Amino acid sequence: MNYKEMLSSMEVATQNIPHEAMYKNKGMTSIEMRKRREIDIIQLRKQKRDDEINKRRNIKENIDMFIADDDDSMCESANIFDEKNLSKLFSNCLSAQESAMHLFRRRLCFDRGNCFVDEAIALGLIDRFVLILTNSPSVCIRRDAASILSSIVAGTSAHTECVVRCGAVPVFIHLLSEDDEEIREHSLLAIANIAADQCSYRDLCLSLDVMPAILRILNSSTELSEIRSAVWTISNLCRGKNPPPDFSRVSILWLLLFRLPLT
Repeated sequence: MNYKEMLSSMEVATQNIPHEAMYKNKGMTSIEMRKRREIDIIQLRKQKRDDEINKRRNIKENIDMFIADDDDSMCESANIFDEKNLSKLFSNCLSAQESAMHLFRRRLCFDRGNCFVDEAIALGLIDRFVLILTNSPSVCIRRDAASILSSIVAGTSAHTECVVRCGAVPVFIHLLSEDDEEIREHSLLAIANIAADQCSYRDLCLSLDVMPAILRILNSSTELSEIRSAVWTISNLCRGKNPPPDFSRVSILWLLLFRLPLT
């Protein structure tokens, strides 16, 4: 068969194909195509919602404890960053620091619309929170700092970026070896939210050997909530396809995860 005969046979074959069969949605009515688009939209929304859930999970604060403390300033965003409270925050006196940190933690618990976080970032307080979390000899103060930072990274990507830029990731990973369970759990959830924000943060956590630290928690902890937080953190560290996580860094925990449902 020569070239002209081949072209002729292809034209005949094309003419024999029904017009609707030449399109992706062949044989579908306009109603069926609309339903298909609606299903696609629903799937996209579901995926977005699932990603949001993975990003935002955090420790539920004991609201009743804060409400029981009759302090109107926890509900007044205009007064929370006044000169008195900021002086306490930057003071070398532990009791003054503890008073300020606990006040900020309470205020953040009642925050609506990220007003507290936005103002704290604008005032450059995130560096101070990270420094206190790193160096404070007081467990109570470090609990408040861990809670504040963990809540901030559960916010928007801009909030997470600010905390990461302030060097909090290696601090959180170091605190996974902390004796205090509350600090460990806040650190776990902070790492989970950071890793879920973007692949580069996930890879940063993995490069700092977060997996062996989580493995030690899973091997030693008897608290169900801490184990759940650790497993959820692992799931966020294993998420993403473009690029996928480094298999050599995440495979260390696979055998343990297979055993967990049996325990």
